[in-house]
This record gives sequence, C-alpha cells and structure tokens, in this order.
Amino acid sequence: MRVQVLSDLHLEIALRADRPKPVPDGADSPLRVADDADLVVLAGDILSAARPDLMRWLGNVARAADRPFVYVPGNHEFYGCEYHEALENLYRFFSGTPIYVLHDEALVMNGVRFLGTTLWSDFAAGVDAAAGETRADAMAVANRYLNDSRRISIDTPQGRVPFDAAQALEKHVEARYFLETMLTQPFDGKTVVITHHAPCIDASMHPGYPLGLSTGGFASELSHLLPDADVWIWGHTHANVDIRHNQTRLLSNQAGYPGEAVPGGFDALKTIDI
Repeated sequence: MRVQVLSDLHLEIALRADRPKPVPDGADSPLRVADDADLVVLAGDILSAARPDLMRWLGNVARAADRPFVYVPGNHEFYGCEYHEALENLYRFFSGTPIYVLHDEALVMNGVRFLGTTLWSDFAAGVDAAAGETRADAMAVANRYLNDSRRISIDTPQGRVPFDAAQALEKHVEARYFLETMLTQPFDGKTVVITHHAPCIDASMHPGYPLGLSTGGFASELSHLLPDADVWIWGHTHANVDIRHNQTRLLSNQAGYPGEAVPGGFDALKTIDI
C-alpha cells in the first residue's frame, strides 16, 4: 500500500473566515493528492471544526480523489469549539465521504491496521527533576504559551471549562491507554500509528527550541511503544523527520503556518510504501 502523509496544513489560518476567498484548486491547491497514493493520511491541524466551509471543501477533495483518507484531529481541529462538539462536527461532515476520522480508534484497510489518536501530551518531557522542576511547572508553562486553553472549551460535570493542560493530560491518559491496549493485541499485518502530538523526544525536537519545560506541550516520551508499530506518523512540532528507530519508521511531513520554513522540508506529495 502506498500512503501519502500530510499534516499541519493550517487552512484555518491560510484561509481565514474574516477574509473569505475560494480555496485554490489544481496545482495551487493546499492539498494535492499524489496520483500513486492508495490512501491519504492527515495527521491533524488541517482545519478547524468550527469552519463548515473548509470541512465541505475537504470532503469534496476526498470524493474527487476517490480513495480513502485517514484523518486524526490535531489540537487546531478543536479551535473555536467545545471539545465534543468539534468531534461531532468532524464525524457529521465527513459521513458519506471517503474520510475516516480516527479519535482513539482503529481501522483496518487492505490488511493494514491504522491506530489514530490526537494523543495530546503528558507534560513530563523536558522536566528537569534534578533542578526542582515538576510536571505542574510544565503545565503552567503550557497554559501560558499554548492557545489551547483559550481556543478550546470542554463540557464537564462542573460545567463548561477551558481545555487547559489538566484537561489535555486527562485526554493523553485515555489515548495512551488506547495505544497500549491496541499495540499489545496480535495483528497479522502492518500497524501504522497516527498521532498529532509526537510520541518521543529525540526524533521530534524542533531544532529552534531547546529541551525544556515547553517541550511537554509537543511531545511525550513513549519510546517503549515504538517497537510495536511498523510506522509512526505525527505532526504538531513543525519539524519534519523520516528516520528509523530500530525497525520502526518515524515520520512527520508538516506544512506549517503560511510562510513558515519548516525544518526538514515539506513535500506536498510525500508517499511511503507500507
């Protein structure tokens, strides 16, 4: 199976709602489907689920491409929405299209198992315990510099609250349980894990940002799970890699924000064989 890998197109920024214009098509389209791709993986931060225009456009792209898309939401998919409503929007708009939204879910297609989850973060990466730093410090930093708590809300038994680092940690625990459970189940075929947040530190670090308390907002250290996957795809870091960790291929192909030069380069038509 030949799989095209994309993430972090950030159409919600490139095509802002307050500056309406048609989405370019043809060679200028922000999402071009490779002719030889059997399936397209979207590893999050493609659009906001608060934007019906962009979801309709993406559904039409998938229909025209006439091949399956596996779509794992990133944090930006939830921007402008309540957490559960964002997921409902994605499922509803892509129902009846070739787009499969995976949120802590598995999908088997042509003998390949895809495990998809946003993953979020555990905020432990980059914490220097020897220097007296704690996970709580990293979470406080994330609440200051990440927009998630300002752009996403979530309904809880106590009412609607900001989706802050504490909420993200809860979702990370759920996602981690999903991955650990699925990856221990035997499967007669290849397994591709798709997360938006990165599953390890060393391979995913942006060269412009040193290891520190802010690292925890982008990656978690789940290296013990890597050997159970044949391929692990992620986004979110705006730094691209395509390397091997023993027998596991680690891959990200992120476009980044408009005008951003993403380290590692972005290939709009990148495909891999699985």
